[in-house]
This record gives sequence, structure tokens and C-alpha cells, in this order.
Amino acid sequence: VVNQLAKADKKIDLFEWMLWQVLMRHLRPHFEKVKSPRIQYYGLRRLQPECSSLISIVATAGNSDSVARASFQRGAQHLPELNLVQQARSRRALEELGPILEKLNKVSAKQRGRIVDACAATAELRRVPTSVRSKFSLS
Repeated sequence: VVNQLAKADKKIDLFEWMLWQVLMRHLRPHFEKVKSPRIQYYGLRRLQPECSSLISIVATAGNSDSVARASFQRGAQHLPELNLVQQARSRRALEELGPILEKLNKVSAKQRGRIVDACAATAELRRVPTSVRSKFSLS
């Protein structure tokens, strides 16, 4: 059903892709055996390119270039030890996200939390509809 909804307009945006990933991550273990990823990274320095790409993709999704720049800077502030460089807007962003997130899934929980915080800060500059804001207590 989720697949059909996402494909209804013959295009998948970042929100639909992320929703699909979250649903699959939480539902898959109920239907098949899933191994936990082995932690390979306890710091983020070696993952600077992946972090730059991820924050760039989140920043540019649905935003004008000026909002994307501000969003990227806001997210990058959460990972100050990395010299994050904003990547150009890509038509293949969703294809690029899979391998990036697969690699970032091998990061320690503490560092993964920092990446999530950076993504949340990046997305914060977007306009969130009032109905969504009130439903999820976003302010």
C-alpha cells in the first residue's frame, strides 16, 4: 500500500522516500531476520563526504537555493569538527541516499544521534504546515 501511494504521482520526493525507509526499517524485522549492522566508525572524520552529501540533500529538497544554503549552514553547525561542503543540487539525490545511509548506519549510536540532530536542524528552516506543527508539537 505504501509503495502504491508513493508511486501514485509517478515521482517520489524526499519525504516519501524517508517515510518508506522508516517503515521498512521498523517493519522488516517482524517478517524476516535482520542482522544489526556492525559498528565500524566511532567518529565522523572519515565520513565527511557522506555527511556533506546527506546534509546537502536534506537542505536542497524542496528549497530555493538561498534557503538551501542557510539550511545547510544550520545543519553543518551541529558537526563542527567536519569541514562540511555543500554539494550541488542533484537529480539523483534519492539514488545517492541509499549508499550514504548504509555507510552511516555503521556509525556508533552517539555519532548517529549527532547526524540526526544535524539533519533535523537542516530541515528546521523549512516551512512546516500549521496542522503538522500542532499535531507533532513542533514550534
